[in-house]
Amino acid sequence: MKKLLILLFLLLCLSTAMAGEIHRVTLEGELVHIIQVPEKDIIRFDWEGMEHKIMIRDVSNEGVSVTVFIEGSEVPYYASINYANSLNLDFDRDNLHDLSVRVNEINGRNVNLALERLNVQGNLITGNVVGNSGSSNFGLIATTLVLVAIVILGINLKKKGKV
Repeated sequence: MKKLLILLFLLLCLSTAMAGEIHRVTLEGELVHIIQVPEKDIIRFDWEGMEHKIMIRDVSNEGVSVTVFIEGSEVPYYASINYANSLNLDFDRDNLHDLSVRVNEINGRNVNLALERLNVQGNLITGNVVGNSGSSNFGLIATTLVLVAIVILGINLKKKGKV
């Protein structure tokens, strides 16, 4: 019985040592949130009333392996990110990225991540191109083409009248 209790105690200690902490993050009001997270820890945050989690599975010099749990999704999403790429997430399934997760720094078994809100409404950022986009020049190009067509048509009508 004593051996069984010792074994149970060791198993309990082992499972406690393998579990990470949960870091609650508030993304509202911030465009970019920087967080340092050790391997095996979980980042928990709300997005539009739903709770999502990013678990840091493995941290190495080559990058970070994560598991993303999106509320309402039946299966988790597994990904690897490093300095050269980022993870873009779409929580509301509108085909627009809502959050970008980037690696800023890797220090041993800790990773410094940047969580950047994308497609934010209001005065921050909308994801829509503002300024020199092709659609804003369309009106100018169309007006110019119509004027050129009217001038050519007027010249042709004038020539037909003289001949």
